This record gives sequence, structure tokens and C-alpha cells, in this order.
Amino acid sequence: MSEYVLTADEVLYLAASKGADSFYGVRDNLTGLSEQDLRVKVLEMEDSLNRKGYMQSDFDGNSFVDEELGKMIGGCGDCDGMVCFEWEILGEPQEGCLYFIKDKHIYEMMPRQEKYVFREISWEALTDAVQKGIRWKEVNEGEENRFSIKQKELEKAAKLAGRGAEDKAKELMAEAGAGEETADTIVAGIQNKADFYSVFFVNNRMEEDPALSVQFLQGKKLIAMAYEEQNDEDYVSFYT
Repeated sequence: MSEYVLTADEVLYLAASKGADSFYGVRDNLTGLSEQDLRVKVLEMEDSLNRKGYMQSDFDGNSFVDEELGKMIGGCGDCDGMVCFEWEILGEPQEGCLYFIKDKHIYEMMPRQEKYVFREISWEALTDAVQKGIRWKEVNEGEENRFSIKQKELEKAAKLAGRGAEDKAKELMAEAGAGEETADTIVAGIQNKADFYSVFFVNNRMEEDPALSVQFLQGKKLIAMAYEEQNDEDYVSFYT
């Protein structure tokens, strides 16, 4: 499959040519520019796209975007759904990758320094990318643990942990049903001492509940987090 490397401005320019006024996951540096500055930017982008071979112009000055690239950008802008996978490994900067789903196609958008790399991938490649993106490691055997804590109680625990009162923070979670290793991992996450993973699913064709977020902390245990409402109060559930 072809691979395309684009700047943020080039992505937005190509998306606009397909009728989209925004593009999820790409920073917008064009909105707010004066008409003159925007014209200059457009000329710069067209020249850059031509030099990359992503665009061609005829003798009359008409420009044509590479057919495969145009289809890809159009599919991303009007996708049926999306998977956003982000991770932050202890001691390393946060990274992420977006996967746009259109009909039977999956388009990967991977940030690379100040650019975005696009390519079409298979369903199997999407699954592998998420599974291999998580740095699995062996942990000690232990009982499964699941508990729910009120959002405001968790925020209180976070403040305590942030002030160095880890034991008090763990006590609050233990009162809600957290096991020792689970509490250790959550406090480590609060203090940015645990690995963090997030997988965000969006189905643009669903009218109700179109999005699902799954988040994990990995310290002594791999722990999933889920946000829910109980009796009109916000809760966070944790489970190994």
C-alpha cells in the first residue's frame, strides 16, 4: 500500500477539497489567517504537494490530487467510525495513532514529528497494532479485583497522592473495595508512575451512545477503567 506523508496544513487543504471543514486529530493552523496569507499558504501547499508527486497540474493550471490519496482523505473526513489508540509509557512522551474506518477500508494516520503519515491497512493490522502497542509484562498472580468509587472520592484521593499522602489515598480506595495491588497501581497512575493506555472507539452511524472509551493503567497489575453513573452520581470502576 502507498504511504503519504503530509503536514497538518496539507491535510486540511486536501480535506477542504473534499468538502470537509475540519479533520479529527489534526491541528488547525489555517483558521484565522487573512485572505492574503491564506492564498500564500495555498500556493505553498500546492507546490509542496506537486513536488511530492501527490498532485499534478495540467497546461491550463488545473490541479489534480493523486486518486488514492484523495480517496483516503475523503474517507477519513467522512468515516463510518474511528479508533484512537494512545499510550504513555513511563519516562517517554505520549504517543498515539488514529484509524479511520470507511466502508471496508481502514486508513491509518500516524503522527511522525511534525507530520502525519497515512496508509491503508487491513483489519488484522489494526488489531495487531493495538495489541503490540501495549507493552505486556508478567505480573504476580493474585485475585481478580473490581470496585467502583465515586468520582469526587477519587479526585480527593488524587489530591492526597499529589501531596505525598499515598497511604491516605490508598485507604480511600480500600474503603471502596480496592485490593492492595490495585490501589498501588492506581496511585502510581495518579503520580504518573504507571504506563497508561487508551482506546477510543467512535461509530458515526449510531444515533445513541456512538462513542466508547477504554482506558488502562499498568503497574503491578493491568487495570481497566470505566466511567459510569449510579443514582445520579459519577463513578469510576476499576477492574483487573
